[in-house]
Amino acid sequence: MDSSLIVLRHVAFEDLGTWGAVAERAGFRTEYRDVGSDVFRLDDATASADDLTELMEADLVVVLGAPLGLDDTGSYPYLDSEVELIRRRLAARRPVLGVCLGAQLMARALGGTVSTPDRPMQIGWGSVTLTEAGRGHAVAELEDRPVLHWHGDDIELPAEGATVLAYDDRCRVQAFATPAGLGVQFHPEFDWRRVERWLIGHHSDLVAQGVDLDTLRRDSAEHGPGLIDASERMVFAWLPGQDPRRDGSRARFRSMSAGEASRLLMIEITSVRVGDNGGPQAFPTDCRRFIHAADASSESGAVNPRWVINCTCAG
Repeated sequence: MDSSLIVLRHVAFEDLGTWGAVAERAGFRTEYRDVGSDVFRLDDATASADDLTELMEADLVVVLGAPLGLDDTGSYPYLDSEVELIRRRLAARRPVLGVCLGAQLMARALGGTVSTPDRPMQIGWGSVTLTEAGRGHAVAELEDRPVLHWHGDDIELPAEGATVLAYDDRCRVQAFATPAGLGVQFHPEFDWRRVERWLIGHHSDLVAQGVDLDTLRRDSAEHGPGLIDASERMVFAWLPGQDPRRDGSRARFRSMSAGEASRLLMIEITSVRVGDNGGPQAFPTDCRRFIHAADASSESGAVNPRWVINCTCAG
């Protein structure tokens, strides 16, 4: 049976992006709920209580971004309903993935603070720096990879309950994790092929911030294609329903050099007979990246060949 994924969307053009295909491959049945229209309607308090029940039952909830901030709760009270939902899900260890505004809502749900500093918004492409915890987490797939930033707020996490995974010279918290949650201030889900939707939808911000559209289009075309692969690996590795030992497997592979990892995988995989000729399939030792290598372990600890064959080799 498919797992249920409910996506809380605030504006139509900010959707799952490239993550939609990943969710489908991972066996999730995805349904969108537009905040304020489909759920947490201001004109029906009873329905809002029912919304919380439905959203608590979902196997995964993704809370997406919006051109709003937490200082807008007076005008958009359903933001408080989202905070309460996230708080309940995290307390119950029900997975939540928050992007941009979704990450800020998660920070508040944890008891952290979100502020708007007196400086220009961060709009454009740039890489983030991983913390030690981040290097052992799924977000490590994005290391040295430019990602799209589009926010103007800073997150301050509480002293306990959350771990910073990534930062940059603008923000001390660009990504963070809890036992059941992942929050990212940037947009790894961004599909560069639909950049014009974002440029139209965020027209007011772009004008107010003096962003050069030609530069943003050019950078999106340059960095966007490479982000797709890395982001898909990241979100697949994090998705609930995977092997709960994946973090240990990931750390094991990350501690090895590329040559060591590829030799280990080749040694283990050659014990499996694949192919029409019935002979063992020899994999090259110069594989430079193994997609989902962190999730390659089976119950016996041997490498699962259905993941290993999804590799990109140098030759």
